[in-house]
Amino acid sequence: MKKLIIISLVIFFAICSKSWAEDLPNCPGSPAEWGKELPKWDNCMGKRYYKKAQNRRLSAEYFGEWKNDRYHGFGIYTYYNGDRYIGNFKNGNRHGEGKLQRIDGTYYLGEFKADKKHGQGKEKLKDGRILQGIFIEDKFSFLESKVENFSEGQKKCEKSPTSSVLTIKSWHKCKGEYVYTILEEGTITYSGEWKNGQQNGYGISEYKGSLGYTSYEGYWKNNERHGDGYQLYQDGSSYKGDFKNGKQHGKGKLITKSGIIYEGYFNSDRFTGINKDLIKCKNSPSSSKTVIDLWNGCMGVKFSGGKAYEGYFLGGKFHKGTTWFSISDYNNYVEHKNTNKDSNNKVTKRQEDNNQEKNNNSVKESINPNEIINAASGSGFIVSSSGHIVTNNHVINGCNEVKVHYSGEQYKASIISKDSYNDLALIKANFTPSTIFTIKNGNAELMEDIYVAGYPFGDLFNSSVKITKGIVSSLSGFENNFSNMQIDAALQPGNSGGPVIDYQGNVVGVAVAKLDLIKFVELFNSVPENTNFAIKSSVLLNFLNSNGLKIKKASEQIMPRSELSEKITKGTLFLSCWMTYARIEEMKTQKVLFNNIIK
Repeated sequence: MKKLIIISLVIFFAICSKSWAEDLPNCPGSPAEWGKELPKWDNCMGKRYYKKAQNRRLSAEYFGEWKNDRYHGFGIYTYYNGDRYIGNFKNGNRHGEGKLQRIDGTYYLGEFKADKKHGQGKEKLKDGRILQGIFIEDKFSFLESKVENFSEGQKKCEKSPTSSVLTIKSWHKCKGEYVYTILEEGTITYSGEWKNGQQNGYGISEYKGSLGYTSYEGYWKNNERHGDGYQLYQDGSSYKGDFKNGKQHGKGKLITKSGIIYEGYFNSDRFTGINKDLIKCKNSPSSSKTVIDLWNGCMGVKFSGGKAYEGYFLGGKFHKGTTWFSISDYNNYVEHKNTNKDSNNKVTKRQEDNNQEKNNNSVKESINPNEIINAASGSGFIVSSSGHIVTNNHVINGCNEVKVHYSGEQYKASIISKDSYNDLALIKANFTPSTIFTIKNGNAELMEDIYVAGYPFGDLFNSSVKITKGIVSSLSGFENNFSNMQIDAALQPGNSGGPVIDYQGNVVGVAVAKLDLIKFVELFNSVPENTNFAIKSSVLLNFLNSNGLKIKKASEQIMPRSELSEKITKGTLFLSCWMTYARIEEMKTQKVLFNNIIK
């Protein structure tokens, strides 16, 4: 009997370096059903089967080597659903080399540890893909790192897994799993190494929820992706390579959802081609073909058809990493990034202005000055049943048209009132909202938990609202501006005008600005982290009252997470600003609201 089994397995399972132990006796009473009174099975060969109480026709069985009444050694386990594992066991768990053959035709062939796929292996998926390489605790590792980076050398964190923030604050030089829920009806799980209560070392983070699935595997530093890593994004794109402070930085490979591959160097999430640094093309930006033909191995901006195209140029042609945006957005980007440079920088402000003027003249020749384009975008939120919306003044300033995007439709909005000093604006669109925000009567408290909602980067990533979490870190803004408060929740371009919300669902502020880190480093040689600003609710209420709006009484009860997420999603709107090219040129001469180190 044993010889027949061995012969049948040779073809089916060639990976196993170990076959049946020689000359093991049969276990007493084998074969036997689980639960039958039997002597202890130890150092013997035996078969035991199990029947489901709910359905006695379904059974599972194990045939193989036993030690101390547990599967131990080489054996075959057939599961209730028909899946089969052939390989090595240790203390009742799959451990060592083995093959898991599933009834749907998929399989895993490789190493196991503590009943999980762990080590070198090969897996066939339902879609036909083959994953071959390192597996870590049932998950395929896209990094070609040693399993020991994660599996060895550190103790398990106390009370792991946990969802308690208080618990993880004490985790130090250990491995643990932390699971927490976020607003979009999903969960984020981090499993890996910890130091001083923060994610440090090797770890895997996954998001599962209504927004889809994202994951990151690799190295961390102070809760940020830092070092070698693999990121799978929500849209199906992926990046494998170096990270720094949470951004793609260094050598890496980006594969977009459409299959385009960017391989080379990245700098702060931007592809830089074969260069490690963002080397600027001479006389960039330009619309002159003669100039562009000379661009080789550098980052440049090409004006064409009223748009600015930015990317990596090789031999006078776009190579990889090309993006485009409106000319006004580009000019705003340049305005914030550039400062007056002295003679030590070898570029004077006059030279910059002359170059810019030449480029602008080239653009004017190819565009219709009266054509209206989507020049910029921002966020807003609903404050009345009549369709009144609050946003920042700088979001709608200079717009020929303001459009409100609500429930899959686009509405033209009229501007009701503007407060340039406090950077507030009230607009109105002809729709009937299902959700109205209440405004807190009074200001948020120091260290109060808050959420920020908006549409950073427009709909570049996706068209859904983005929500970040933080606290009120100061009751005044930049340079002791007491109409503002400082928050540590993340803000990005496009967040401007979005609501800052407390746990009761009340608006406690309006997102307005973030530090220009490039400028800050230039001035102070230091990088401030998590430093953003919002207009206080007391200032907002005064503005709304002065415009005759009666605001619903604020709630005092903590809102359930599901209700809060629905309110934020339905009440926060995407706004787009449409301008003529002539108006864009006009706006260039106007000063921005924050002109020092604030943007």
